[in-house]
Amino acid sequence: MAEKKSGLDKAIAVFGIGVSILGILLAFWFLFVFNGLLDSAHEISIGQVDSVISVLENTRLVVTSTASSVDSFGEFATDAYATLESSAEAMVGMSDAVSGLAAGVGAIPYMPSDVTNSLYSTSSDMSETAISMQETADSMKSIKNETLSTAIGITAIEEEVAEGIANMRETKKKLDEMHFTAKTGLFLGIGLLVMLFALNGLSFYRQLRD
Repeated sequence: MAEKKSGLDKAIAVFGIGVSILGILLAFWFLFVFNGLLDSAHEISIGQVDSVISVLENTRLVVTSTASSVDSFGEFATDAYATLESSAEAMVGMSDAVSGLAAGVGAIPYMPSDVTNSLYSTSSDMSETAISMQETADSMKSIKNETLSTAIGITAIEEEVAEGIANMRETKKKLDEMHFTAKTGLFLGIGLLVMLFALNGLSFYRQLRD
């Protein structure tokens, strides 16, 4: 015949069952609360990363547009330099030819001095024009070099922005992985806790029935 349980033993068993039920309820409450906190933290973090990526994308568009403008202006400066350099050389040749013509005309007997002076004046004007064109060509060359330097700098900035975007996307991926890992751990932990409380409650229930 089974030994009859005392009132104290029954009270302890009932208390144990009550604690187990309360523990299970608390475990589910913690699951609900912490699951919501994890989701909120993840959404906020992803939102911040997306905002940074959006800003960097817009920055890259501006930098790319600026680089294109600089490249276009650099091509213009290069073409202008080549044209002015060639024109200056041609003008020097024409000045020398007119000067030679003036010398030849001046050697003709009884040739009026006004004719030779006019030719020499034209040769001098051509020479001054050639000098001016050469100076302008040198200025365009300087602009071309500065534009090249600027383009290289802009390209470097564009590369840094692209690297920043890649890093932010990698960060976003890691945040997703961390969120998944945290939620998995939370559900497993709460599951184990519920099982422990359930086994504990069943143990007290068995004591109460025996």
